[in-house]
Amino acid sequence: MFFAAGVRVWAFYVSILTWPIMMLVFTGEYLVRRVVVPREERAGFLQVILASRRHWRSLVAGEDDAPRPYRRLPQ
Repeated sequence: MFFAAGVRVWAFYVSILTWPIMMLVFTGEYLVRRVVVPREERAGFLQVILASRRHWRSLVAGEDDAPRPYRRLPQ
């Protein structure tokens, strides 16, 4: 966009339009998840935070149930 539209358009996009566009994207994602993901499978904000903390603590502790990409390799 910088090369196609020029500095003024790029500056307007970066300084004014970035935040509203991001809010639209996250709002759209939230609405799609509400429609697509069944109510029983949805987690609340606090549940997501707590699950993330448990996951990262298990990685630091080196537990075996960590996902493959994060498992420590034998040395």
